[in-house]
Amino acid sequence: MQEVTRSQLEAQLIAKAWEDEAFKHELMSSPRTVIARELGISLPEGLNVQVFDESNNSLVLVIPRNPNAEELSDLELEAVAGGKGQPFRPSQSEPFRTRPMGA
Repeated sequence: MQEVTRSQLEAQLIAKAWEDEAFKHELMSSPRTVIARELGISLPEGLNVQVFDESNNSLVLVIPRNPNAEELSDLELEAVAGGKGQPFRPSQSEPFRTRPMGA
């Protein structure tokens, strides 16, 4: 499996959406399904996934999770307590293990 960062994954998804209108529509309407398929993994239950289409008259600002925050979310606590391994923590530096896009 190939490792990609969150930034690389986002860039790949955006590039594919720009090239393929059908993919963009599917990503917008079923983001969890599409991202899980593209990553080749199952996303944790309760993980909220949103995709926005920025237009000329809109600005989307995302404030990432504070990396200095020590408190775990309910989702992270559940993953740790349930013995499911490490919690899913999307960050700019954390690599995702994926298969090549579209494979």
